Amino acid sequence: MDHNENENSYATVSLGTLWSVLRRCWYWMLLGAVVVGVVIFGLYKLVYTPAYSSTSEFYVSNIAETTSLYSSSQTQGAEAMAKTFVNLVKADKLIDEVREDTGLNAYSRDQLRKLISAKSDGAILYVTVSGTNASLNYRVSQSLEKYLPAYCDYYNNQVDALNASHESKTLKVIRTSVLDQLADNRSNLYRYPVLAALLAAVAVYAVFFLIAITNTTIYSVEDLKTKAPQYSVVGAIAHWPLEGEKKLRRPNKRRDADVFRLNVDQKLLLRDHVPFRITEAFHELRTNITFCAAGETGCTIGVISSVAGSGKSFVMSNLAVSLSKLYDKKVLLIDGDMRCPMIHKIFSLPNKKGLSNLIANQVEDAAAIKHSFGSLDVITSGTLPPNPIDLLSGPRTKELTEEWKRNYDYVLIDLPPIGEVSDALAISGLISGYIIVIRSGYMDSRLLRDTAEVVESKNAKIYGYVLTDVRLEHTEGYSKYSKYGYYHKYARYGKYQAYSNFYAEAEKTAAEPAESDRTDG
Repeated sequence: MDHNENENSYATVSLGTLWSVLRRCWYWMLLGAVVVGVVIFGLYKLVYTPAYSSTSEFYVSNIAETTSLYSSSQTQGAEAMAKTFVNLVKADKLIDEVREDTGLNAYSRDQLRKLISAKSDGAILYVTVSGTNASLNYRVSQSLEKYLPAYCDYYNNQVDALNASHESKTLKVIRTSVLDQLADNRSNLYRYPVLAALLAAVAVYAVFFLIAITNTTIYSVEDLKTKAPQYSVVGAIAHWPLEGEKKLRRPNKRRDADVFRLNVDQKLLLRDHVPFRITEAFHELRTNITFCAAGETGCTIGVISSVAGSGKSFVMSNLAVSLSKLYDKKVLLIDGDMRCPMIHKIFSLPNKKGLSNLIANQVEDAAAIKHSFGSLDVITSGTLPPNPIDLLSGPRTKELTEEWKRNYDYVLIDLPPIGEVSDALAISGLISGYIIVIRSGYMDSRLLRDTAEVVESKNAKIYGYVLTDVRLEHTEGYSKYSKYGYYHKYARYGKYQAYSNFYAEAEKTAAEPAESDRTDG
């Protein structure tokens, strides 16, 4: 695949990525929105001034009261007069009458004019009094209802006198004003804080989104699909907490890699009290591996990682146990990491003699160093040699591998991290397929791409990725499997208990003597 094509495929942003970011940051979005909203509400309230208004509606008539029919000219005259009074409603004479009537002589004409506004709609005149004092607005509005019709007559009479004509022009109140109990701008008290809260939430999401698309660390299956080369994810193993294990709040790659190696002997499917989700995860991994290796006789699987502490020995050991549970299948697990071996610790086995001794012809019979667990045989790393890569790349290793392929259905080899040493590539021609193990939260996708490219350069086959130590907060890509944990509480009942005890019952039955043997005895 072309390198530029790869880069473009990794840069795409899917709906799953957007949803993943939302799931990770919704709490911070909510917190940011609440904090910013409360702060803006408090600040706005300090400068907030409530505004009230009282509105009166007047109807302009341009015909005599005894006449019920309007002519076109009369209608136009009424509309023209309504437009005229939009400007005349603030006339000095009218303002003075309102001041006298309301007792607001302390207010100047200009102060009252600022409170009054008017507009017309056809022959309807709307007069509004707005201000911060609702009672004062109401009083002024009521006074205008009293004096504005009289001022209309006064004005019309003067106009008619100038024109030497007289027509009946009146101004009637059709809707009186009411005392405004609620501030007109009260919605602003909540509108601006709400808008600020929404902007804060969007800003928080934008920050998390930028971090997500620029962060090259792999946390979930979804990250593997978008950031890593396009190989299948054959397994995802959830975090396996042990009783009394301390919860590490802040991740530290070096420290947590060491912690991951502690109590490894307890994290084995052969032990008691294995979490149900762990068992199901390895069943899923086993199924995928059997499909990858379908049709191969003596399939040899190598497990590798980019860096130490990824959990490859943990994955390989439990995969070997799970494969050995398949009917009529023989499995051989080999610790090929002759630098930092872990298999003997996981199975609690001695490691004085093992693979290194066998390759170096220090022991002649491989059976002398094998440890059996039913249909699973284990060969530890043995004495740590000064030249592991020379041992693995020698002809003796190929000879032994061919023999193991003839005697076993699956041969699993735990190999050193490929990002640190090249031991795993020394036997690439003997491996049917590699499994790359990635630990959630501790693997850079760029380093993983480099690892895959190195393996591809050897024309080796990669079965897929296994993601380990997946935390609940990073399970969006694995969420479809998390529902199986729901059945864990019913594991003591019904078919789930019968299924989990199938092999134990089979072994118990096989151990009992036949009926004919008891009769003969």
